[in-house]
Amino acid sequence: MLLLTAGCMSLIYLFGEPLFSLMLGPAWRQAGELASVLSIYYFFRLLSVPLSVLFGVLRKEREFFLYHMLIFVVRVVSLLLAALTTRDLVTLMMIFSLANAAVYAVFTVRVLNLAGIPARPAMFQLLAWTLGVFALCAAVKWLMLYSCC
Repeated sequence: MLLLTAGCMSLIYLFGEPLFSLMLGPAWRQAGELASVLSIYYFFRLLSVPLSVLFGVLRKEREFFLYHMLIFVVRVVSLLLAALTTRDLVTLMMIFSLANAAVYAVFTVRVLNLAGIPARPAMFQLLAWTLGVFALCAAVKWLMLYSCC
């Protein structure tokens, strides 16, 4: 699941802007840029959502509810803080994406812990994979942008 999600989200992160522009026209370039920024958030979301059924199986619905309340608060606060600090839509969505990615990363580690997988090694592996994949993608994206003539 991690490799599939990392592969798909890396492609969107790297090529979201040109893909949207190519497939939907130049007017969609900014939508591709936003998709690229949001891919970080959706990477963690796609990892954690299939695992969330474990809360019901283990009868931890209260914890699941509290987690979703936390997500709601993080989303509202991140959007408000971003709106107060920037007027750039891409920067606003980057703040939103990183805040949500952090919450979903914690959620993923918690679910793995409920499944009997120790939290510290799981968190280390998740962060190592994520940082590795997105650092590689950022390097490739940077090279694509700045190595041209």
